Parts: sequence; C-alpha cells; structure tokens
Amino acid sequence: KLSITVKECKMKGIYLGIELGDSFCQAAWYNEDKKIPEPIPFSEKYKFPLALGKLKGENKWYIGEEAIKEHKKGRVVLIEKLFLILKGKDQVNVDGKKFRSEDLMKIYMARFMSMILKKLNKDGILRLTFCIESTQANITDYLVQISEGLGIARECVQVINYKEAFLFFALSQSQENRRNKSCLFELSNKGLEYYEFNVIRGRKPQPVTVSYSRLEKKFDVGLLKKASFQKTTDELLLEYAKKLFNKKLISSVYLSGSGFEDASWCKDFTNFICR
Repeated sequence: KLSITVKECKMKGIYLGIELGDSFCQAAWYNEDKKIPEPIPFSEKYKFPLALGKLKGENKWYIGEEAIKEHKKGRVVLIEKLFLILKGKDQVNVDGKKFRSEDLMKIYMARFMSMILKKLNKDGILRLTFCIESTQANITDYLVQISEGLGIARECVQVINYKEAFLFFALSQSQENRRNKSCLFELSNKGLEYYEFNVIRGRKPQPVTVSYSRLEKKFDVGLLKKASFQKTTDELLLEYAKKLFNKKLISSVYLSGSGFEDASWCKDFTNFICR
C-alpha cells in the first residue's frame, strides 16, 4: 500500500512527473543534486506498459511486463490500455467481479509509484504532475482523486497536457536554446506532430506561447525498417521542415517519439535542421 503525506516526505520526498499514454506510461523526477529532471528507466526501457493483471481467484495484482508475463502463463486476467479504459468506461468486469475504472487505475498507480520510490530510495512524493495528451475535466478529477486516495494532498497534484509540457520543457532549457523559437517534431504511430515555442518580444514581462499542429494523422513506425520507406519519410520530413522554418530564427529543435529513437535514417532532414 502506498500512503504518503507531504509532512512525512519533507526530507526524502521527490517531485515526480508521470506521462500517461493510451497503453504506456513513463516517469521522470527532479534531481535536486544535479538541478535537472531525469527520466526513470525500467529494465533499460523508459516506457512502462499500462497493463494490470489480477491473479485468478485471488486479490493479488501485477503491473507492466510482469502482468503480461503472468498472463501468458495463464495465471492472471489482464487489463491492457488502462488509460483508455479510464477515459471510456465506468466499470470493468475482471475475474468475475466488477471494478470501477478509477479503482483499477489506483491499484496500478499505487504499485507504479511504490516501485519508483524503491528504485530511487526515496520516502514519498512532494509534488506529482500527470501529463496527458489533452486535459478533460472528468479525467483530471479522476487523477486527482486517485492521488488523494494514495495520500498525496490535492494541492500537490497537477494535470497538464502535451503543449504545456513542452512549454515547461523549453523554459527549463538554457537561454541560448530558447532565445528564438524552439521546435519539437514527434514521430510515432499516432502520426507526425509539431510543437513550436515562441517568445513574444517587446513586452515586459515577455509572454511565451506554444503552437501545435498534426502534420500526418497516421504513421507506421515498423515500416522504418525498410530502406525505401526511410527515404520517402526523410523527404517528407525535409519538406515539412523547409516550410515550417522558412524565414524564422530557430534556436533549438527536438526530436521525440518512437520514430526518432534512432534518427540515423533521416540524414537529409537532420542535416537541414542542424544548418
């Protein structure tokens, strides 16, 4: 059981961020010694499956790869894509019993956060930020209530969307990297997405904005194993970059998503943005 209070956590508590995708989550914490946020790896991977498994006939639960592994052995009932369930269903039938979707997420988060605290050798969580693709009032309420149920005070929990996350990320970088525009390309099976951070000059204090556009609605990352597909995608990215960067001062460009885990295949695109 995870039970945390701010008062108890002042000495060894952490600032924790959790991104919730439809089928995975990943986490980062603020390292006070280094003064930077650091991603938390799980078995050399950063993405952790949003899968929950219940041992058949018993009140014992597994999460992530362990839940998937036990399901393959036929020992557990597996619930995958937990965040999609939270967004779409009030109740779920698991092993002959009905569970509220938020209760299933609470079971998952209790184990996920406990695993993180054990890994980092910390006592608790001082502040918790959930990052989701788009914020909705009911989902935000669920996540805050789940956190409260785990002993984290409401005022110590926030829910942000991807645009806000990029805004905070860009602001955390050096002045040199955000003096002009900062851009982010994200390539995944969801498609190709583009974020642009901009500082508005001539006003004090200076406002900052983030714009977003979905350039391609669908994409198959698996096809990047083929040389011919690499070439056509490289050309497509280069075309987009030329249009988006035309007559703009760019200080930094970031590549994110499973399609850019190894960006050696898009040489023309990366050569252009580096210039």
